[in-house]
Amino acid sequence: MMSMSALRSVRRVVFSTQFVPVLKGALTYTIALSLIMVRGFTDLSEYPPALASMLILTIAGNTGGPIGSTLQAAFLATTGVAVGGLGFFVLAHLHESHTAQGFVFFIFVYVAALIRARGFKWFGFSLFSVLMAFNGIYTSVLLNGFSAAYLRAYLKAYAWGVAIGLVVNLLIWPRSSEKELRQTLVLSLEHIGTFAHLLSKTYTMTITEEEKEVRDQLAQSLRADFGLLNQKIADTTVEINFSKYSMSDYTHFVGRTRALQIAAISAYSSLLSMEGKDGDLFKSHFLPSTRQSFLVFRRSVDITLKEIMAALADKPLDDYKNRPGHTDIDLEDQRGASLGNVDDGVTGTMEGLSAELQRAEKDIDVQLRAVSRRLETEVDGANDDSAVHSSVPSSRPATGNVQPVTEKLDAHDGTLPTTTATFGVERIAPTFEKFALVQQHILSEILATGALHGSDQKLRLHLPQPSLHAAWGIGTGGTDTPRTTVPPQHSELDLLLGRPDERTSEEEKEEAEQTANHHSLLRVYSFIFAMRIYVQQLERYHREAVRFEPRTGKPAPRRLQFRLFQHLANPHKTTLHSINFTPPQAKFAGSPVEDPVALAEEADERDLGFKEAMALLEQRTYTPQKKTLLQRAKQLERAARSPTSIFALKTAAGAIVFAMLLFATTTREFFIKYSLTGGLLTLMVSISPTLGQSLLAFVLQIAGSGLGYLWGVALLEMFRGVGGYAFNPFGVVAMIFVSSLPFFYLIYYYPKFFVFSLLALNSTGVLVVSEWIYVEYWHRPFDTPIFRAGKAITALGIALGIAVVFQVFILRNPARRTLRKALAGLTYSMLSYYTLFHAYVQAVVPVALDEYRPPRSAVMRLEKELKRREWKMQKQLIDMIPLLIFAAAEVDFISPFRADLAAKIMRCHQTMLDRLKEARSVIGVDVVPDIITREFSARLYAYRRRNIRLAKASLYTCAASLASKAPLPGETPAKLLMTGNVGDFLHDAMLISSHISRTEEGKEAIMNGELTRYWAYVMTITSLSEQLITLEETCHELCGDLDATLL
Repeated sequence: MMSMSALRSVRRVVFSTQFVPVLKGALTYTIALSLIMVRGFTDLSEYPPALASMLILTIAGNTGGPIGSTLQAAFLATTGVAVGGLGFFVLAHLHESHTAQGFVFFIFVYVAALIRARGFKWFGFSLFSVLMAFNGIYTSVLLNGFSAAYLRAYLKAYAWGVAIGLVVNLLIWPRSSEKELRQTLVLSLEHIGTFAHLLSKTYTMTITEEEKEVRDQLAQSLRADFGLLNQKIADTTVEINFSKYSMSDYTHFVGRTRALQIAAISAYSSLLSMEGKDGDLFKSHFLPSTRQSFLVFRRSVDITLKEIMAALADKPLDDYKNRPGHTDIDLEDQRGASLGNVDDGVTGTMEGLSAELQRAEKDIDVQLRAVSRRLETEVDGANDDSAVHSSVPSSRPATGNVQPVTEKLDAHDGTLPTTTATFGVERIAPTFEKFALVQQHILSEILATGALHGSDQKLRLHLPQPSLHAAWGIGTGGTDTPRTTVPPQHSELDLLLGRPDERTSEEEKEEAEQTANHHSLLRVYSFIFAMRIYVQQLERYHREAVRFEPRTGKPAPRRLQFRLFQHLANPHKTTLHSINFTPPQAKFAGSPVEDPVALAEEADERDLGFKEAMALLEQRTYTPQKKTLLQRAKQLERAARSPTSIFALKTAAGAIVFAMLLFATTTREFFIKYSLTGGLLTLMVSISPTLGQSLLAFVLQIAGSGLGYLWGVALLEMFRGVGGYAFNPFGVVAMIFVSSLPFFYLIYYYPKFFVFSLLALNSTGVLVVSEWIYVEYWHRPFDTPIFRAGKAITALGIALGIAVVFQVFILRNPARRTLRKALAGLTYSMLSYYTLFHAYVQAVVPVALDEYRPPRSAVMRLEKELKRREWKMQKQLIDMIPLLIFAAAEVDFISPFRADLAAKIMRCHQTMLDRLKEARSVIGVDVVPDIITREFSARLYAYRRRNIRLAKASLYTCAASLASKAPLPGETPAKLLMTGNVGDFLHDAMLISSHISRTEEGKEAIMNGELTRYWAYVMTITSLSEQLITLEETCHELCGDLDATLL
């Protein structure tokens, strides 16, 4: 018996807007079924059994979705039917030669399968084109030639299905994709706002455990938000709306939202790695000047976000002033369905995982609402006057003779605001820059005291290395030390770094304090950098979204927007905006700040190819090379051998084997008698790119089709001979409407059960329509419902048998192998990106003042290529998420699947990608000042060069191990040689920073943020060593140990 809590949950869903798509889908399906049972409508068809084809369009046509999504689905389905109609015509005219029919049909299915592999959006186009084309073969065999009447009948049936879906979608509670896009933007901004507040509390060390849990969950949600935004903006491109925003505006909004997400996630990653590692330096010097001043900043950010959200939602600002929590829209389930998260606790079995994730999401949602309310109260309670006064630090560095920061601040820049009575976008930049300026003054004074690098006044860069015997001799900590020797008194790492054999407790204490000071510095630098980008993007977002008429001051009027024309006229293939560093002094000098987006678009206009840009960077002559005929042939061969092509070939071969049952005279009668045509749908869905995906499809198809046929038999038997009908249509339709609701709920809110619901509804509908047409409409002797269902199950079994043979025995492609190769490909992509990244750094951060400076256009072209590869790697990571589920579905009793290790490798790459994107953003495209080149880049180049080579060796080793499934040796590059590099690199950089902070040129570099560019880059690059070591250890655990394998 259903519990009261379950009943309440069902009632909440039924009486909410969540139920609208479900109701519209069920209505479309029921209307189509009802029309077929109306004699006048059936008379319109020249071949009434073809009317059953309209049902699948009403199920898979996304009629319950927004208008734009439904229009796209209808257009693709109609195009697929039209292409299939052409195939129908050609194949039917080739009826005299089954060989010719088979050859043409093979090519047709192969091309359709290639299109299907491009994404789920193309599933309907591929499926309907193949089904329609096969009808041409079937009817030509039945009638011994082409029948225009049958072609018209099938085309009319599909057209009716599309028309019914569009009518229901447009007339019954229509929902605009543009409105959903705006609502999704609002939801994402609420997530970003809450996340930024929690990051501020993390920085000031006032965050609670409950808030930490919500913060960590929001970090995962932000990525899913962006996936949903891309989907919504794609749906909006086909609509016509009355709106004040064009497609270009929405593209910019999505880009700004992504930029805010990246900035927030960058700050989160840096703060998370430093959590619990800060020493007294940050708490005693930086923290007192931060807590209260942040209330003003947080309040201004909060109001600015609410103004943007009010403009996007087209609602008064008052609706958002006291609004804690999420917007009252049903996008959370869609967000969860659009992109799954790789959980830390993924195990080899996926049983019960969905239910656990749903319960966890509900708990987190409750916590998020509570935390949002509390944060709302905190920022609303911010007092402007007290906040302004709190900008001044209450303590100063313990140097004994340090001038108060406030005096220096007033003397340095009198343009900073001191008092104001308003919050909002006008206060964000001044308030934040005042806070950042105070932090930089404190940092400058601490650097001058030498507290960060301790008493060691020598560059460790020049320390002599130990001898070979000292590093690797017996008893010195080498890995080949005999077991009988006494353990050394010092570590191998100390010897490799040339440190003395024994250190006093004071030295160890000083080194630990320096490490803590480095963490404090990293916290300050990374947070200031990330939040400055956040502020810049938020200001531009506000300027683009909040629009008013210049004369009247009223909100900008709505206009008729033809989205498709706008998209075709100005196609934005990417919505990820540049978030390069912008010096803060430009804001207060009265000069306009250059928008990185505009700079990127200006560079794109230059006709400069990637290879030409690389030639300019490397000072070599660029000679365009044309591909020879042999090279093109090899490229075509590689494409034919690709996994996608093999999947398409297997699909086409399976379809031909299925068609052979109709071509062969010995099985033709059996094929026709048992109406095996419905098995082609099962076959097309069953053959998938990976084995694990097919196994899940097999289970869902058997369950869905079986349940559908059983329910269809039950309905027909239940209403047999009722009310003077062979099967009472009123009872059948009413019961089908009610029973279809759960299946449409699964289709729209649990897409992983799409195949199950599709086949269940289609099986029931086809069975009912077939019995109705033959028994009630034509009054002909026909199979009983149970016998007809048995024949359909036979077709299902034959189709699944063909699919099993091709998936298991012919060119089998296990999901585990596909996932392993995908991880190897991702690692190779990271290696390629890392190499290009440092070529980019070499151009922007040269190692000598007289070094060659490439043209700016070449640097910007390389930056564009880096962004393209970042997007490609992010897509690779997203595409691997379903592979985890498919791989876990494969049974292997010898070596259980370790999904946790695969997820760990993915997280390592995601972290490295985030860090490298942050580094690329912070250094920008402008060459650093001479003092940075002279004092830092030139003197510390050895560290950079060594780290580059070791990182490339580490990535190549891991990629090769994953690609070949070869075990790794016990000692790997990063684990062996990169561990101690970080501390020495930071020490030397601190020492140099301390020296230049005592000069006027150095102070200026610190205060104008130029030193921040280099330091944030250093912090980002040095943080990669930990991820590389984790990657090596994970690959070692996944692929095995080389020494153990050789024994």
